Amino acid sequence: MKTVTIPVYQFSELSEKARERAAELLRNHTADHHWWDATYDDADNIATLLGITIDRASVLTKSGRRESGLPDIQFSGFWSQGDGASFVGSFSSKGGCDTAIRSYAPLDEKLLAIARSLDTLHTQLSNRLSATLTRRRDAYHHYSHENTVDINVMLTDSHGDERTASAEVEDELGNVLRSFMRWIYGQLESEYDHLTSDDYLAEYANENGYWFDDRGHESSRFLSAQH
Repeated sequence: MKTVTIPVYQFSELSEKARERAAELLRNHTADHHWWDATYDDADNIATLLGITIDRASVLTKSGRRESGLPDIQFSGFWSQGDGASFVGSFSSKGGCDTAIRSYAPLDEKLLAIARSLDTLHTQLSNRLSATLTRRRDAYHHYSHENTVDINVMLTDSHGDERTASAEVEDELGNVLRSFMRWIYGQLESEYDHLTSDDYLAEYANENGYWFDDRGHESSRFLSAQH
């Protein structure tokens, strides 16, 4: 039997080249499947405050049944032209969006601007403003950005009669709703950048007991075998 001693390093102790190799391994864990769940949940909560109801995506259970799952948000990113995020569902103006967002996210200027725009439309129109958002299945089918969604805007009067909104109102509301989709994409991109940053990877590696050889290959399994 021969004993071989191999020096091992924490992530932050590696050379730049070795750290890049180790980072590839760690990113498979920190940005694994469904890393976006918390961002989806946050976006769904904010959508409710804005009068938006995001449809639920259908998921297939192990028993073969289909059940309602996460908010039906889709995105692609983050490196190509055409990347973005979108959702399907409905909107119903209710006012008070600015107050609600100031309570939930008082420092987010982009969200506050969206809320103010929705409140302005609500105040300007004597009729109730509503919309349905559906995903387009045409030339955009490879993408998920905000322009892959059709937004059909309606006005309802005090008698409950519906009519199609003017092109101007449809454009105004459509622009605001698409701004919210762009906001969601920005949140997803920020979360991904955080989960794959060197600082976070170092923290994750240390907390989970990762050690590496001088080339950045994981050596934790050898240490575990010795215990």
